[in-house]
Amino acid sequence: MGLVEELEIVSAAVPLLIHPIIKGVWQTLTEYLVAVGEWAVGMKVRTGDNSSPHEADHTIVIGGATTLDSAKTIACIADSWKAWVGELKNVPDDRPSPSLNPVGPFFAAALAAGEIFKRTWGLRRGRFLDNHAYSLWKNSMSSVWEELDAGPALNELHLPPFVLVGAGAEGNALVYVLTHLENRDMYPVLVDDDVYDKTNLNRCSLAGTEDLNQEKTAVLASRLEAVGIASFPFSGDLKRFVNDARAGMRADVAEEIGAGSYSMVVSCVDKGDGRQDIQGLHPQWLLGGSTFDLQAKTNVYAGEKDAVCLGCHNAREHQGEAMRGIERQLRAMSHQERASFLTEHGLEVAIVEEYINDSHCGHLGRAALMDFVSTPPPDFSVGFVSLGSGVLLAASLFRNLLSGETIPHASGMTTFNFLNGNLGEGSLARDPQCQICSKAAEYQDSISEP
Repeated sequence: MGLVEELEIVSAAVPLLIHPIIKGVWQTLTEYLVAVGEWAVGMKVRTGDNSSPHEADHTIVIGGATTLDSAKTIACIADSWKAWVGELKNVPDDRPSPSLNPVGPFFAAALAAGEIFKRTWGLRRGRFLDNHAYSLWKNSMSSVWEELDAGPALNELHLPPFVLVGAGAEGNALVYVLTHLENRDMYPVLVDDDVYDKTNLNRCSLAGTEDLNQEKTAVLASRLEAVGIASFPFSGDLKRFVNDARAGMRADVAEEIGAGSYSMVVSCVDKGDGRQDIQGLHPQWLLGGSTFDLQAKTNVYAGEKDAVCLGCHNAREHQGEAMRGIERQLRAMSHQERASFLTEHGLEVAIVEEYINDSHCGHLGRAALMDFVSTPPPDFSVGFVSLGSGVLLAASLFRNLLSGETIPHASGMTTFNFLNGNLGEGSLARDPQCQICSKAAEYQDSISEP
């Protein structure tokens, strides 16, 4: 919240057709959206049933509404793999879509939220999107809606079992899209060692106020279960997962993983250590989603010769010098200054004091400081970018599956920049210093052999 002071929904009493992400019974879409506002961030949502809403700083129209002031209104529409956002006066004259494909609608929602953000904060660079259409089937963009390919239906799509590492913002967005597929015959294995806190609520689309301090994987598993999708949640890091007995996992999946074979892995982690560990599984099929400022990215790692891997440009963090630095900083403070600093940064004063006063004891304090120095400062992040990344990730996954390939034939990267509306494909160069796939790594392996 924070950016949005008040939200009002003006809608006819249309029945609720989507799958709710929260428990309850609602007769109309409006009733459900009001409940979501309260659940997600504790926001009270006003409603009305006429076409002249109260004066607002910004208005979003789903479809077209010619009676509104087009100068202050953002419109968005979607159809299958396609999404459009722009000024109301430019909205394409298109009939309501019968498609049940969630890719276009979710991307349109992210686009509209991004435009509200830019119009509220203002622009120093970039541009407002006034007539921009996209197809995530072809990863193409145009100012002419009819030119873009709506792509195939997803009713025949079948997802094999896969491991999702990272149940944060991008992981939430991907799972949210999966809950709206027609074919729910899938089995995600969810791996994350964290719980939800207040900083997650503006970015994690499947977590609300009632989920604070709950295990991220357990929450996602419950959302999947609510729409009939079985999953296996594991609360712990990847190393623990690999070495765990994984009791309760579906037998065929447990057998494959127990043999050290990973057919498909999806990475939604944001640290070098985590990405290195995932690449170390050497999955047959690896996809990754990420965000950077106002950019959403997804990568396919096919493992072809000389191609980039997830470990490239994601070196492991080395905390030794950082630990020594924070210890020197803390010891130079007075007791009162140290207590204020630790409290401000969410560290428990007593256990850190024990470690600072006697580094041979105070193992809990050392662990707390190690976690503090290894956690990077929070990146600039907003929910619509994470949602966009999750949608791009889902689209990439679906495209490859619909192509009939069991393993992607080529690596590639898709990037969408919310700042200027550019959607494009590209590739990353292999990291010559990569600790996994570089010549240096191969040499290190060879000299370590007996």
